[in-house]
Amino acid sequence: MNLFYSGVIYTCILAISVQAVVPRHLLMRARMSRTQSPQTSIKSRVDRALALFKPSGVGCCKLGEKTAKKKLSCHIHDPSRKKNMIQRINSAYTSSRLLVGKAEKCGDRYGKPFEKCCNYREDFYRDMHRCKINFSDRDDRRKCKTLVRDKYT
Repeated sequence: MNLFYSGVIYTCILAISVQAVVPRHLLMRARMSRTQSPQTSIKSRVDRALALFKPSGVGCCKLGEKTAKKKLSCHIHDPSRKKNMIQRINSAYTSSRLLVGKAEKCGDRYGKPFEKCCNYREDFYRDMHRCKINFSDRDDRRKCKTLVRDKYT
């Protein structure tokens, strides 16, 4: 009987020390990840992030640059854009789905800054890629990339 009480006391002390050492938000995350399936948690995270996003001119411009970097379409008002992006994103990650949702929010009021920055950054990446293709010599490639950076900054 004495051994039983010492085991219960030891277990209580262990549980209290774990709760004291591990931060509360990590314990909550562990409880949530056990109850939710991975697909619903990804979808809820994307929905939550989209709900928090407030479009602005500068924010939509930065979003356009990210879109160009991920090689997604820059044209918001093109009807075929959504079909192309969905085909491309079905196998892609959550960040691309989030970009699409944010771009749609930017399309209402800040479509022009989004498209302008996206096209500008897309041209930059295209010119940098041309330097890589057109010049086999390392020094020539470096000079070309320097000229492109100077042109776009």
